Amino acid sequence: PGAGGGGGGGGGLGLVGGLGHGGAAGLDAACARLFEAMPKGAKLLVATQAGGSEVKALLARRMRARWDAKSAEQRRSLAGAPPTPWDASSSAFGSDEQKLRRATLACAQGAAFFATK
Repeated sequence: PGAGGGGGGGGGLGLVGGLGHGGAAGLDAACARLFEAMPKGAKLLVATQAGGSEVKALLARRMRARWDAKSAEQRRSLAGAPPTPWDASSSAFGSDEQKLRRATLACAQGAAFFATK
């Protein structure tokens, strides 16, 4: 079988597609299935990385805040949407800018695991 990342189709083990929202337990179960399907002497390398959805959401919010700040006309064209606040303070721990930085760092961090059967 393929070692793959499909969602269970095409003979793959569904490592990526089968995770769903299982978090670490889902990843552990998927890796265990992959390891058991490997031939003796095969090597398995698993690298993890956090998702980027929080980074995307914060970047979109920051862009909306910049648009709002640029022009009152822009706010009216957004069908009466309230201005989007953005705390650009780089020193305040809870500021939006700091949240974006922490989310970006978390997205870039990962771990690698290696095993031989």
